[in-house]
Amino acid sequence: MPRARQSILCSQQSILRSQQRILCSQQSILRSQQSILRSQQSILYSQQSILRSRQSILCSQQSILRS
Repeated sequence: MPRARQSILCSQQSILRSQQRILCSQQSILRSQQSILRSQQSILYSQQSILRSRQSILCSQQSILRS
């Protein structure tokens, strides 16, 4: 195999390895973002539950005041 062709193939291989590392990093970032989104979703569910409880308490207080 001519030396120039071998050099080109080695360069292409190096580029592909770099791209693979970049893709792995991006995948890791996406996993982290997904985890953050799940946590935020959990927080929102909790806040929603708290708001429902408060609403229930307010309705009960309103009912007591009416009677």
